[in-house]
Amino acid sequence: MHPYSVAKMVSSFGYFYRRRIYLNMVAGGAAVSYRGEFYIVDKLRMTPPLPSELFPGVLVSGSSEAGLAAARDLGATAVRYPQPADREPDYSNDALDSGIRVGIIAREGESEAWKIAMHASRKNVKAS
Repeated sequence: MHPYSVAKMVSSFGYFYRRRIYLNMVAGGAAVSYRGEFYIVDKLRMTPPLPSELFPGVLVSGSSEAGLAAARDLGATAVRYPQPADREPDYSNDALDSGIRVGIIAREGESEAWKIAMHASRKNVKAS
């Protein structure tokens, strides 16, 4: 998808809902000018400009030291996988915004949901 199309969607959501949204930035970047194999953009300008209080928040994977450093450099929110309490680092003195990834398992019956949850925790895999 063309970068301007993505930026326009983000801007439209901000205007439509009158609130800030968050973008999950796994990898990559954005540029105002770009020359690629399939398209060229030169000095793009968003019109109308989105007010700064509605700019999207950025989520970055913060499960590694490199991810935490990237979140700090970008002023982004670091999203981590939670660890058992005895292994969870103390981030209380860190000014970095952070959050954790959680999963929700919903099944028709409680016993089936617990069975899947327990299997996932034993195998350390993502539940589906």
